[in-house]
Amino acid sequence: MNRRAFGGHLVTGGVATLVLADTFLLEGCNPLSWEDQAIAIVKLLGPAVQGILAIISAFAGIPPADITAIQTIVGLAVTAISNIGSWITQYMTNASSGLLSDIQNALSVVQSNIQSILATIHVTNTALVNKVSAVVTLVVDWVQSIASLIPALKVGLAEFVKRVAATPAAKASTFKSAFNKELNTKTGIPTVDAAMHAWLLS
Repeated sequence: MNRRAFGGHLVTGGVATLVLADTFLLEGCNPLSWEDQAIAIVKLLGPAVQGILAIISAFAGIPPADITAIQTIVGLAVTAISNIGSWITQYMTNASSGLLSDIQNALSVVQSNIQSILATIHVTNTALVNKVSAVVTLVVDWVQSIASLIPALKVGLAEFVKRVAATPAAKASTFKSAFNKELNTKTGIPTVDAAMHAWLLS
C-alpha cells in the first residue's frame, strides 16, 4: 500500500477523528470543529509512520528479522492511532477525563514504539542511521507536543486555551513542511532516496 492509498484508507476507515484542539486553535480554526481538522492530522501522522518503515525497507542491508520486527512496531503504532480516533469520537459526544487518559496513553504507545525503531535496526550505514534517526525524532517530537497539552484539557477549557497560547505551534502544515524537508535531503543511497520521494506528504 503506497502513501496515498494508506491515507485514503485511514480516512475512510474511521481513523479520521485523530485530533487535538491545540493544533486547531493554532491553525486559527474553530476549536469545536475537531472532526474536520482530524482528517488533516491523520493524513500526515499515519503516512509518516509508514514512511519510516518504507525508508528502512528500501535498504538492502537490513536483516529480514529486523524488517519483521519493525513491521510489528509500526503496526502497533497504527493500532494506537486507530484507538485514539475512536476515543476522540466518544469524547466529542461524552467528554470525560477517562477518555483523555486513554488518548494520552495511546499517544505514549505511538511515541515509545516509534522510538524503539532505532534500537531495532542492526545496520552500520551511517547515512541510513542518521536519516532514520532524524525522521523518528521529528515524528516523536510532534507526538509529544500533542500529548503535552492533554493535561490542560483535564483541568478545563480556560486552562487549555492558556496552555495553547504559550506552546509553540504544532501545526499540521509545520509538521508536513519539516517532514518533507527531511525526506528531500538525500542520503546518497538510491533505493532509500527513491523511497523517501515516494512518501513525501501532500
